[in-house]
Amino acid sequence: MIATIGFMPIVEALPNQKIGYSIAVVIFAIVGVLAQWYSYANIKENYSAPKKEKVSKAELKKSFKALLRNKPLITLSFVNLFTFSAFNLKLTVQVYYCKYILKDMTAESWLGFFSIGMVFVSVLLAPILTKRFDKKYVYMMGCAIWAIADILGFFFANNTFLLVFFTSIAYLGDGFTSALNWALVSDCVEYGEWQSGIRTEGMVYSFFTYFRKLSQAIAGFLPGIVLAWVATCQVQHRPQPRSWGFGG
Repeated sequence: MIATIGFMPIVEALPNQKIGYSIAVVIFAIVGVLAQWYSYANIKENYSAPKKEKVSKAELKKSFKALLRNKPLITLSFVNLFTFSAFNLKLTVQVYYCKYILKDMTAESWLGFFSIGMVFVSVLLAPILTKRFDKKYVYMMGCAIWAIADILGFFFANNTFLLVFFTSIAYLGDGFTSALNWALVSDCVEYGEWQSGIRTEGMVYSFFTYFRKLSQAIAGFLPGIVLAWVATCQVQHRPQPRSWGFGG
């Protein structure tokens, strides 16, 4: 939240964007590394687990088969692939939207403050709702709120206020999915053990996390391709100056 809100003000406060982006990245990189070092120096692990026996290839093969038969896990992983891709794509593209369409870079800071604030609201509401309704239905409700708000934003967010408003509602829905993702993947571990008799927490979490990382890769790849394609199309369709020389 601090990085989202504080990044663009640092960029805008400096003489030009080339310097601004470089300085902002360096500041957050230094703070991030110092925080990691502090954690590394002060957090001690007191739990000692007994040494596990080496897993045979046959057992590993059984574990993989059990993983692929875990339909709830596969469903949750693909949901995360698409929703997390959409989330990261929007984060990437909204910078260009604020700059070139709204022509208001302060909108980025407002988006960061209100939208991430709404995530905190939904994270607080999620335990209350899951006591009355199944986690699955609360998760689906979050996806529906997110989708409807972003679709409305696509058609109507033509100024800073409406963009911040619709994005904040979308993040409210996203907060429910973010809060429940890790609860649901734990349920997938239990389901897999109930179905196959094999408990594979590490493989389940790795499988799920892989799809989240894949969505980040897609979100980083697609905007560059689309923006380059649009720029190329604009150059190709730009009217050429007419020649009035000999034979013109």
